[in-house]
Amino acid sequence: MPEASNLPAMVKGEGITDEHTFGRDRSRIARFRSLPPSDRTLFLIALLAIASVRVGLWLTSFRRLHRSLALIARPTGSSDPTPGEVDRIGWAVWSAARFVPGATCLPQALAAEAILRRRGHPADLRLGVTRGDDGVEAHAWVESYGRVIVGDGDLDRFEPLEASDPARSG
Repeated sequence: MPEASNLPAMVKGEGITDEHTFGRDRSRIARFRSLPPSDRTLFLIALLAIASVRVGLWLTSFRRLHRSLALIARPTGSSDPTPGEVDRIGWAVWSAARFVPGATCLPQALAAEAILRRRGHPADLRLGVTRGDDGVEAHAWVESYGRVIVGDGDLDRFEPLEASDPARSG
């Protein structure tokens, strides 16, 4: 083990104070509070959805979770969907995912699909696979109104799997 004197100051804990940590947290809180109320609400919905999906994937199968989310995500009918809202949902899911450990593409895509459908927008969950250097790689993304909303990236390299309707799968 290296001697403490050879370790960088940050590793030894030097320069890290409660003020430094608190300042970063205070900055995040200030940014959150500066958001319009509708974006704050959407962020919190996305955070709860992603965390719930993570737990759901741990406790049950993908198929069962996807079916359950389809039931929960039935449109409320309380408001007319607006196209600009789709982009805000994508932002909220992407932003909230940074605060949920293990929120990879699949939990993000499942959460986004549920939120979009609940708010009356079309949402298509896409799963794709490719062969990589380390074996098979998979990716999940969500499309709405013909655009990728969550999971955008190097999608050309993934071969999409056949889509299925979670409400009809048994």
